[in-house]
Amino acid sequence: MYAAGRAVQFLGLVISGSAFFVGVFDQNSRRELLILGIGAAIFFAGWMLQRTRR
Repeated sequence: MYAAGRAVQFLGLVISGSAFFVGVFDQNSRRELLILGIGAAIFFAGWMLQRTRR
């Protein structure tokens, strides 16, 4: 579960990072915040998966 949690965390970071480019290139703050929230939720899910190992 540890490796799966880390992979999900990485996916969340990639999605959150892509939100920056949506905001810069599309000038769409609403979509940027939506994608950022989705990435944060995915990162949090990965963090919870990682903690279940203990």
